Amino acid sequence: MSEEDGQDRTTWISPVTVSDDSKTTKRVPSRPGRGEVFARIIGVRKAVTNYETYIGYEIETVANRDDYPSDVCVVERRYREFDWLHKRFQRAYAVLFVP
Repeated sequence: MSEEDGQDRTTWISPVTVSDDSKTTKRVPSRPGRGEVFARIIGVRKAVTNYETYIGYEIETVANRDDYPSDVCVVERRYREFDWLHKRFQRAYAVLFVP
C-alpha cells in the first residue's frame, strides 16, 4: 500500500522482546498484586496517510482488580491522546507537578 492509493502505511518500530539464546520471544507480564494495575508499551508504529503522519503506541495493561472487565487488555493510543491526558492532569492538579 502506498500514499498515492489513499491507504495507510503502517510500520511497527519496536515491540518489546527478550532474547533467550537464539530465540526471541515476547515478555510475559508478571501477575500484579491484589488491586494493582501494570501498564507498559509493547509496540510503537508509524502510520502515514495522505493527510497526516502519526505515531501510535500499543499499550498492554495487566490488572488484578475485581472492577476491571479482564485481566489483560491491549489498546492502541496516539501521542496526542497522552498530550490531552497530561493537560487534563495539569488542570485538575494545578498545585502538583505533573511530569
